Amino acid sequence: MTTATQSQPPLQFQEPPQHPVTPTGETGGGSNVQMALFNKIKERSPLKYRLTRVASSLSPSTQQDKAKERFKLLLQVLVEQNHVSPVQADNCIRQYNDLLANGAFKNDAQKFGKDSERIDDLYVKHVSGGDDLWHVIKIVLNLGHGNARVESGFSINSELLLPNLQQASMVSLRRVYDALQGMNPAENPIDKDMLTYVKKSRSPYEIAKSRAKENENTAQKRAHEKKKVTEEIKKLNAKRQKLDSEKSLELTNVDAVIFSLRAKLDNF
Repeated sequence: MTTATQSQPPLQFQEPPQHPVTPTGETGGGSNVQMALFNKIKERSPLKYRLTRVASSLSPSTQQDKAKERFKLLLQVLVEQNHVSPVQADNCIRQYNDLLANGAFKNDAQKFGKDSERIDDLYVKHVSGGDDLWHVIKIVLNLGHGNARVESGFSINSELLLPNLQQASMVSLRRVYDALQGMNPAENPIDKDMLTYVKKSRSPYEIAKSRAKENENTAQKRAHEKKKVTEEIKKLNAKRQKLDSEKSLELTNVDAVIFSLRAKLDNF
């Protein structure tokens, strides 16, 4: 006996979404992610500021024609922000053109290695410190230095802080910390001189403590003398005001007597 087999519907597979292929061979989906990433980097990048873009005029690798054009735009931004005056800007353009025409500067700029040399050393060698151009160069070169080092120092200080820690102790701890950062403990073993210095560290502490006590007593004595002199000045000022008032009253009485005598004289 045969059984009738029910026909099953054919399996259907869903086609993946098709993205247009870019000229570089990438699909549209990946391109969207890359564009979003690029836009986010561009949003956070300092290159969105015009001053940052035209600062490349100070790069030794920039072609002279482009460097001159960008340097004029750089001065325009600085003038708009009141960092330099129009007169200083004109002086900077003249000094910058003279610098680019300097043969010694051209040779040093061509040999400049950005990985091993500092650009500020290049300009210090060829630009006078009193020129307006040097003022502009300092402004541009300072743009790349944030407060990371300063904030890092604050973070280190907060870790070293202890209750009732005096300023001298804080400075000493920071000096030790900074010295250890440039040392290799393996190359600087604890020797006899170091142990002797540590054993005698109590003596400088007692001397500093005694000196601090003397300074405190001297400050208290000066404060007491200052208070005493201030009170004496107040007393003398009060006495002077009293004498002035008594003198004024006496003068008033004398004027009254003179007035009455003149009136009596008129009756004769």
